[in-house]
Amino acid sequence: MTSPAEIKKVLDSCSLLNSKPGKMTPKKFLEIYMSTANSNVAYLRQYWSTDRGLKSTMQLLPLLRDEILRTDGGREAWTSFIQQEAVDILVSQEAPRGNYPQGSFHSSLSVEKSFFTSEEQARQDTALTNQHMPFLYVLPEDFGEVAYHQSLTGHERLNARFRRVATTICSMVAFSNNRRHNGLQLNNSVRFYACGISERVQEYLSHLGLCSSRKTALSALKTLSIEGRASIKAVTGPTLFEEHGATFTSPILCSCSRLEATLYYCLRIILKNEHENLGDECVTLTTDRWNAVVEECYERFCSPQAQRQADKAACPKLGNTLIQLHDFSLVVEVKRSMRAGDVGRLMNAWKKWCIMTQGLTGLTNYSSYPPRMVLLLTVILPPDLRKYLCHNLLISPSGRSNHFVAKDQWLECQNYWIKFLFNQTGNGHSVDRLKELFSLNIGMLQEMFKSLKTDAGAAIIQQSHQNHLTPCSLTMFMQMANNRDILALNTPKKPEVHVKRDNTTLTGLAKLKKTIQTTDPQLNKFKKHLFIHRQGNVTRSEDGNDSEFDETSSVDM
Repeated sequence: MTSPAEIKKVLDSCSLLNSKPGKMTPKKFLEIYMSTANSNVAYLRQYWSTDRGLKSTMQLLPLLRDEILRTDGGREAWTSFIQQEAVDILVSQEAPRGNYPQGSFHSSLSVEKSFFTSEEQARQDTALTNQHMPFLYVLPEDFGEVAYHQSLTGHERLNARFRRVATTICSMVAFSNNRRHNGLQLNNSVRFYACGISERVQEYLSHLGLCSSRKTALSALKTLSIEGRASIKAVTGPTLFEEHGATFTSPILCSCSRLEATLYYCLRIILKNEHENLGDECVTLTTDRWNAVVEECYERFCSPQAQRQADKAACPKLGNTLIQLHDFSLVVEVKRSMRAGDVGRLMNAWKKWCIMTQGLTGLTNYSSYPPRMVLLLTVILPPDLRKYLCHNLLISPSGRSNHFVAKDQWLECQNYWIKFLFNQTGNGHSVDRLKELFSLNIGMLQEMFKSLKTDAGAAIIQQSHQNHLTPCSLTMFMQMANNRDILALNTPKKPEVHVKRDNTTLTGLAKLKKTIQTTDPQLNKFKKHLFIHRQGNVTRSEDGNDSEFDETSSVDM
């Protein structure tokens, strides 16, 4: 609060200013005090703009503002003044000029793939908003719904949306002021092109400052194709052939869960608690007890002797269940060996599958394809070539362990993405563009297509092909197994008729023996189209009709 002595001193100063000679008003006094070049006066105001006196200087501005805003004319004058000051600040704050990385210009003729990554975009956004244009980015929160102050509290998704709005506004203003500040615009032009936005819409968005032109996007893709070509050559080089990857989808998505649930039911039978409900707490068993349970379960349900005894039983329920366990165990073994990238385990499983396919009807052509592949990879090809091809069967795109998949399946996924993104652009007739632009940049275009949802605040959820057994699922399976009596534990009150299933492995082996003894002693159908070394010469196996000694022809391939 102002003291009486201070008020008296102010009045005395005003009276002195109003006296002759040199009569002047207090405003004229302040004008001369702040603008004169006299050294003595300048010495008196030396601390006004320094850390020592800046705080008290800034306290004068709100007082002057409040006095001016008391009248309509004052409000208009103050608004015009602040508007001009804001314009001057915005003009003074701009992104650095010049080529990247010293400046903000990204040429479509020299852009690299790393520019389109989310990390690089976040780094550029931070530099633009916090270093180059902080005044425009940190606007007051009085704008209501569209406020995007950095300290805005609330849901993180709402914060991300406001930050994206603020960053986009800064980029649009910078691009409109200087078209060479085109970081966001170049990124959006390629992304919009991949998402299928028409050229007319992209031209309008370019006019608004949201993206560059379609011509710039095509030029950037051509530049990236050169980098993509070099990457493909490096990946396919002879020293890096083991580094590959893919996304594996199980041939039967529920095979693992079904096998594990059946084995779980068998263990519950051994423990004699198959009718008890699952509790929330896990049951603890000693190591010796658990090993004994596992051994007894194997001898009773998984051993060869168990299958022979079940095959002789009058009721085929148990035999059918054990055959299903055996067949699905091979599928699970193939799945797990592929995910682990273990080619040796996979080859052993394929050899078993070669025998089993001979016993499956309706697979006339397919029954000969797995044996041909196994023969190529184990016998016919030279050892070095066998090893090279075996290590190229499975790849891991992400580089993580237990994420290996078949390379051809991964290539099919990439082929789908190429067709999907290419068809979105409306240039289905331009094959050269498909080969030169989309095919070489398909990985980057996928990420940019997904980033559109990420920037909009949505989360990218990767599809998982792993099935997890929940306690509820196990309970439902136990109820089904008890009701259906899949292990033939109880004698039915009424006779039941069940179809006995053939053992796929034994049937395939018997059929293969019959084929060798009768129609095809040399197994030429397995060697069809293969080149075999004979005494230093390479000869081609005779072609035969695969279906002339099979039951029925099929169109499974």
